[in-house]
Amino acid sequence: MEAIIIIIEDYYCMRRALTLAKKGLGRTSPNPMVGCVIVKDNRIIGEGWHHECGANHAEIEALNDAKK
Repeated sequence: MEAIIIIIEDYYCMRRALTLAKKGLGRTSPNPMVGCVIVKDNRIIGEGWHHECGANHAEIEALNDAKK
């Protein structure tokens, strides 16, 4: 049963990352749209997305969010 719970949690986190990535639609070229979530103890502690070309990438945004 534990494996099913992990799959559901992973699915939710991937969906959240994809939703965040879509916020960069039309602004990140030539870079891709990227969303990122950081999870600790089954809880999202940071998230971010690539806002525009030349700005911090999603991973940096998520790390900065996690520091708050």
